[in-house]
Amino acid sequence: MIPVFVDTAAWIALINVRDALHVRAQSVYDGLVQQRVPLVTSDFVLLEVADALGAPFLRPYTIAFINRLRRDVVEIVPLSEELMRKGWSLYSQRADKEWGLTDCTSFVIMLCNHARSRHRGSIYIRSPFRTSRLSAFAVKGNGR
Repeated sequence: MIPVFVDTAAWIALINVRDALHVRAQSVYDGLVQQRVPLVTSDFVLLEVADALGAPFLRPYTIAFINRLRRDVVEIVPLSEELMRKGWSLYSQRADKEWGLTDCTSFVIMLCNHARSRHRGSIYIRSPFRTSRLSAFAVKGNGR
């Protein structure tokens, strides 16, 4: 089965019940889990999630959620010098884009696996991942 790469905004929408996309994100997430679709994210993404949801009233939910992901729900690509180097290289080469460094490391993870995916409706990258519309950041792929 084709895995789904889950990026920062999707996790934020799942954790924060006040997020405008929370209900939709929960529905998509539940469907993916029910279908046993492999979910993949990265330590870079989780770092960004923890930074974004670090307010004292959200922190306990963020900690519990990320700890649950780390236990058994999702494959987490670890931080590595190589991933940082490749992400930084992409970030440096694409000064014309509004991509953050975490976005670039996510692209590298997907690029390293040779199939198709789509990001923000305009960037095509080769990856075995499909993304689901858990947020405005993730774009539903065609699974090819």
